[in-house]
Amino acid sequence: MDSFQAALPVPLLATHWQLLQAILLPITLPKGGQVLRPGQQCDRIYFIRHGLLRHYLLDEGREINTHFALPGTFTTDFASLAGSKPSMLYLEAMKPTVLWVLSRGDMLGLYERATELQAVGRGLMEQLLAQQQVRLELLLRGTAAERYHHVQQQQPELLQAVSLRQLASYLGVSRETLSRVRGAC
Repeated sequence: MDSFQAALPVPLLATHWQLLQAILLPITLPKGGQVLRPGQQCDRIYFIRHGLLRHYLLDEGREINTHFALPGTFTTDFASLAGSKPSMLYLEAMKPTVLWVLSRGDMLGLYERATELQAVGRGLMEQLLAQQQVRLELLLRGTAAERYHHVQQQQPELLQAVSLRQLASYLGVSRETLSRVRGAC
């Protein structure tokens, strides 16, 4: 639970932490286990306690990796959660994974009981949105080398955790381009 508290955007009073802890649901996934599929509405925020989740979508049968959620981080399908729309993504465990889950309904109920906790939810959404914006800007303006260096600096454990094919897809480059970029480093 310490890693969960440390990942929160604002510190909590003990009473608020107890309220939040009471609505956390632990989920254990095997490798390949999915918490979200296209067409389902995402109504949860996930905290990765152990393991690794990937977000991906299918385009003409080809997997496109859009995000990897490492231990100690929060993740969700922000567009589906915020817009109450069906997801276009798969969220899948890449290895045995333990999650703490916050349902949107439970969080909204908690906000009514302790309005101070709204800052937690707002902060989490701001964190997730900021991550997406950085990624989008990097994909639109960054070179393949800049994208790879960003992952090296910000998420070095990802380089060991995912295959070259998955990493290339995430970086928006071919596997051959990724091999050249890695060779030049």
